Amino acid sequence: MKLLQIALFIALFTVSCNETTVEKSTTHSIENTDNDKKPTPLTTVQWLDSSLNFNNIEEGTLVNIAFKFVNTGNNPLVFSNVEASCGCTIAEKPELPIEPGKQGTIKATFNSRGRVGTNHKTLTAFLNTEEGNHPLTFEVNVIANKKK
Repeated sequence: MKLLQIALFIALFTVSCNETTVEKSTTHSIENTDNDKKPTPLTTVQWLDSSLNFNNIEEGTLVNIAFKFVNTGNNPLVFSNVEASCGCTIAEKPELPIEPGKQGTIKATFNSRGRVGTNHKTLTAFLNTEEGNHPLTFEVNVIANKKK
């Protein structure tokens, strides 16, 4: 019986410690938010090319990709992030806001090493539009390197 009481005490102590840790973690993240910061006003964007095709390239080639757009709204266009669908593609977002009426470019580089065959890749741009995120796609057919 005494063994059962000790086991229950340890179990309760462990659970109460975990709850304290979670509570502190939640409180900490809330304290780090900046409630005085105003949200970025929404705007609109027109993609000049949101889907690209690079046909045939030889394996090992680095493909430079550029998705062009125009800020068609009345507020600066701000990119919070651009994510690639896999590690073979590295994307760059515009660091500065794009003013109304101005054009901009999202750049990416696709590494074709080990990617023989047809590749369909997606970048997702996160920006201050009503939609919030925009998929950008490209396709490239990688041909095996004949030098192997």
